[in-house]
Amino acid sequence: MKPQNKIAIQIIINITVISMLFIASACNSKTDSIKDDLTINSKDRLVDSLLKPLDSLITQKMDESGIVGLGAAIIVDKKLVWIKGFGYADRENKTPFTVNTIMNVASISKTFTGVALMKAVEEGLVSLDEDINTYLPFKVINPYFPDKKITLRHLATHTSGLADDYEVYDKSYHYGDEIPEDLGEFLENYFTPKGKHY
Repeated sequence: MKPQNKIAIQIIINITVISMLFIASACNSKTDSIKDDLTINSKDRLVDSLLKPLDSLITQKMDESGIVGLGAAIIVDKKLVWIKGFGYADRENKTPFTVNTIMNVASISKTFTGVALMKAVEEGLVSLDEDINTYLPFKVINPYFPDKKITLRHLATHTSGLADDYEVYDKSYHYGDEIPEDLGEFLENYFTPKGKHY
């Protein structure tokens, strides 16, 4: 694993830990009898005291690893409670990295996909070892092993044998509101023999 990836993972872990502390303190303030004594100012100071070390930690880790810019957010109870950009979107031109900077989410989406998948497994909505064609509106097979089923476990652990075509991926990237091709349509065109991206 690249050093930058290790540092990025460490930053995410640290943000998660601090988020948990923030959530715990928010939960305690709801149930604790002291909550009535907390003024708006003392709540703001509590938030500041929890988040100030986070700013320092992120800046320190960015300096250590050479990360040029990043954005981070904390959501509590489906509400955005903190969001901030750090560093530069363009170091040469000194363009700050803001909360509105567009960035390719890349492999960090795997973390969210994994959590969503395991939540669906936990709730009995899907099975890791069921053929994926049970869940898909189109059929997907591995052309090299057409008689072997592909499961969610295979997909989640990169053991399905399906190959990536980066030339197709590169052409599919876009920015802005207009989506040239719906994700479901893209996947069907990518994984079915008659699809335009197959």
